[in-house]
Amino acid sequence: MKQNGEVYTGIAYNKQPYFEMTRELSVLKQLASMISSLVWVCDVQQNSVVFVSPKLETQLGWTDMANVPAMQFWNYILPKGEQVAMMTIADAAVTNADYIDQPLQCNLQHSNGTSILYTVRCALFKTSDAGDVLLFTADKADSVSEELQKAHQDIENKMIAQLDELNRSNQELEEFAYVASHDLQEPLRKISTFSGRIQSKYGDVLQNEGKMYLDRILVATEDMRTLIDNLLDFSRVIRADHTVSTVDLGAVVQDVVRDLELVIEETNTTITQGVLPKITGVGVQMKQLFTNIINNAIKFRKKDTPVHVDIQQAPLYSEELAKWNLAPEKNYFKITVTDNGIGFEEEYAERIFKIFQRLHGKAEYPGSGIGLAICKKIVDYHQGRIFAENIPGQGARFTIVLPEKTEKQPLKK
Repeated sequence: MKQNGEVYTGIAYNKQPYFEMTRELSVLKQLASMISSLVWVCDVQQNSVVFVSPKLETQLGWTDMANVPAMQFWNYILPKGEQVAMMTIADAAVTNADYIDQPLQCNLQHSNGTSILYTVRCALFKTSDAGDVLLFTADKADSVSEELQKAHQDIENKMIAQLDELNRSNQELEEFAYVASHDLQEPLRKISTFSGRIQSKYGDVLQNEGKMYLDRILVATEDMRTLIDNLLDFSRVIRADHTVSTVDLGAVVQDVVRDLELVIEETNTTITQGVLPKITGVGVQMKQLFTNIINNAIKFRKKDTPVHVDIQQAPLYSEELAKWNLAPEKNYFKITVTDNGIGFEEEYAERIFKIFQRLHGKAEYPGSGIGLAICKKIVDYHQGRIFAENIPGQGARFTIVLPEKTEKQPLKK
């Protein structure tokens, strides 16, 4: 992709992709296996190749493509001089909403050093939960006929239709989750109320076993209430008609610290912060973002160790803008939240932002598994990025990248 006027050719090839395989990408993989074209799929946000069809390895002689080092994918399949052309059609697909798929005559490099002329096409697909992906297809130039082109276009049309249907289905599921969570509150309130009355009026006459059952009902009811509240919070991030205004992130963190004063005192937590920037965004979402991350640091603390959370603004370098596919014309701020807790295995760095994903049992660390998923939704709403990394033996660090100005997003119906 082009970054700052230069061609960015560093597409990283990761054996473990940035995101888990979604239904949309699964459909792309299945359809790719049905056609004779070479196919590879790139994640626009992360500049990473997430799928390579076996036919690419067969026709170009490359084997074990999963082991290609990061930043080298293009260098393997493209001779010198062809990368600019390939990046040009990729840029066109990403930046031009009205872009019409245009074939590109391009040499692809065989592992024996020879070059083969292919007709390459590129199309942008917007998936519901994995972001934008670029689909590249390549056919030997001397074998491309009108009939094959029509078949190729039919396949692409089917892909687009299925992706549209999946996006519609996901939106309906979001609507269902919101309505179901909202409607569950009233019967849950009655269960909680009447269970409480039984406990207060008849608790003394219940046998030990009866008291145990009643206690379990009350605990389960409270867990259900927390889960429903968190589901509604998750839905409101993308459903509410938010007001965009100037937000002082330093003041937001101070408000969060005041709100969490009791738990901070009980857990012997210390929170330090540097000078944080002001952005144009949604204030209530920023407060929820930092509340969830600080609560996460307190929850996953080490035993018998005072909690320390440090929140700082950090330098943001141009190569990071390219790495995270951020718009070079925008001004961004990078904020780090570092704790001294138990950390996590690095392989779970992406999973922890998925809804209902838990790395520990409820008995050990209670919660619904939604808090960090809400954080990601908030940052995505602001067209930013959020990442987590484990610091071996020290704790965890969350990196939040936010644009200085966020435009109001359209309300989801």
